[in-house]
Amino acid sequence: MEDYYVYVYCDPRYTNKGKGYSYFDGKVELSCRPFYVGQGNKRRIYSYLHPEKNWQRWYSALVLKRIKRLSDLGLEPKIIHTSSLSKKQALFREEKYIVEIGRKDLKTGPLLNRCDGGPGTKNPGPFQRKKMSEVMKKQWASLKYRKKRSKSSSKNLKKMWKDPKYKKEKSRIARNLWKDPEVKAKRIEKLSKFTNEEGGDLLKEYENNTLSYQKLADKYRVSVSCLYATIHRAAQRREEAING
Repeated sequence: MEDYYVYVYCDPRYTNKGKGYSYFDGKVELSCRPFYVGQGNKRRIYSYLHPEKNWQRWYSALVLKRIKRLSDLGLEPKIIHTSSLSKKQALFREEKYIVEIGRKDLKTGPLLNRCDGGPGTKNPGPFQRKKMSEVMKKQWASLKYRKKRSKSSSKNLKKMWKDPKYKKEKSRIARNLWKDPEVKAKRIEKLSKFTNEEGGDLLKEYENNTLSYQKLADKYRVSVSCLYATIHRAAQRREEAING
């Protein structure tokens, strides 16, 4: 079995007496107020007590601040942990404990965790969502990153569309959506607006043979079928204007 564990940092200034800080389905009792739950292996449990500069961006500023406050008072967090777990078990228990104890940012408990733990980033709080949004905006501002993601997405989509079951299901969903009058009206309105605003530029680029259909579609962020309809309509409008 992999040697993973779940650990809890507790604030020794606040005891359990009369507070009801007994958690972990009766297996482990917390004698003082918990303020952070994590999981890991090896020396991960001590990471906040001895933070490394190279890993600074992974640490929670709130947890570091709380530990420093305790240190200034000559105290250390009381650490309680469960051991001898697989990684899957550790992730499951981490999430379970965070949800049971409750998070401060969601006003459900005393924990300084910014999400519910477990695999991925589950149920991020307002601060975490803002931070994730800023990171994503910065990444998407990079042309290199956009090309990389576009190439990866295109490759995955092509692979998925080769699956007959996936193709059949997506077609069924699309047909059902078009049966909804409200959805149909919105899509037609959006297509008409795009055609009127971008049609002329698209037609010029297409006629100059600067980009292929697929590259033009990627540039304007539309499907190839939408692009074709827009170019066709723009050509018709131009013909109508010339004739009369």
